[in-house]
Amino acid sequence: MGTRAVPRYLWFNGQIVPWESATLHATATIWSGMHSVFEGIRAYWNAEAETMYVFRLKDHLRRLEQSIKLVRQPMPYAPMSLLDEIPELLRANDVREDCYIRVVAFPSERRMASFADEEVPNLLADTAPYPSRLREDRCRAAMVSSFVRINEGTMPPRVKSMANYRNADLAIKEAQNGGYDSAIMLNRLGEVAEGPWSCIFLIRDGVLITPDLNSDILESITRDTVLRLARDELMLPTVERRVSRTELYLADEVFFCGTAAEIQPIGSVDRYQIGDGAVGPITRRLMHLYEEAVRGRLKRYLEDWCTSAPVPAGATTI
Repeated sequence: MGTRAVPRYLWFNGQIVPWESATLHATATIWSGMHSVFEGIRAYWNAEAETMYVFRLKDHLRRLEQSIKLVRQPMPYAPMSLLDEIPELLRANDVREDCYIRVVAFPSERRMASFADEEVPNLLADTAPYPSRLREDRCRAAMVSSFVRINEGTMPPRVKSMANYRNADLAIKEAQNGGYDSAIMLNRLGEVAEGPWSCIFLIRDGVLITPDLNSDILESITRDTVLRLARDELMLPTVERRVSRTELYLADEVFFCGTAAEIQPIGSVDRYQIGDGAVGPITRRLMHLYEEAVRGRLKRYLEDWCTSAPVPAGATTI
C-alpha cells in the first residue's frame, strides 16, 4: 500500500472509487452514527501463496444483512455483492499485508432536520493496514466493569451497531483509567457477558467454557471459529453456558477473542492472577491454530473460511 496515509480506492455505493471522490456534505452525516451498522473484517497476507485471504467474508456479510434488517434500514446495495468486490478492492489497493476491512451501512440526509424524512442509504468498504498480534507473548490485565452490557430490552446485542459500541467504549475507558488494559462486562443478571469489542473464554480443568448466546453477547464469528478449532483440532470438550464472575478468578486460562482482537490472553482479572499469569498452553495452541486458519494454511477450512485475493500480476511482494 506504499507510504500513502489512506488507500487509493474504496468501495462506495456500488463501485470502487478514488478515496478523494467518496464525499458527503458534513450536515448530511449528523444522525448517521446513531443508525449505522458495520462489520470489521480481517484479511491476512500469505507470503508463500502470494495471496491475501479474507477471513470468513461470507459470514461477515451475512451478519451485516441481519444487522441492516434489525435496525430497519433500507439498503439498495446487496451486502453479498461485496463477496466479489472486496477482493477486487484489495487488488486495486495492491494490499500485500495484514489489514482490516471496514464495511459500514449508514444513512445520510438530504436536508438538515432532527428527524429527516429523506434519508439516503449508503454502503462503504475501505481498508487499512492492521498487523496481526497472534505471535505476541503478552497477557492483558482486565477488570470487571461497573457498566452493564446492553440487553435485548434496550438495544439488541446481536446487532453490529455503532451506537451499541458506546456501551463497550465506556467500559474500556473506565478500565484504562483504573490502570487495567481491558474490561469484562457483566449482563443484567450479573453474569459474565463479554469484553469490549470481543467475546471471552475461560479454561478450567481442561474444559473450554464461554457464555452462551442468551448471555447478551454478540453472535461472534471469531467465537464460532475458536469453538470449532477447539473441538475439531484439539478435541477439547467445550461448553456454552451462563458464567459467574468468580469463575473467572478460579480459571486456569482466560482469553478474549474477536476480529480485531484475534485471541488475546488475559493474565489477571480484578488483580486475581489467572494460572501462572502467562499465556496458557491451550490458549497458545489456539492462537497458533487461529493464525494457520486465517492465513489459509489449514486446508480443511480453506474453502469455507478464506476468500482469496491474489496479488496483481507483476506486483512486487513485500
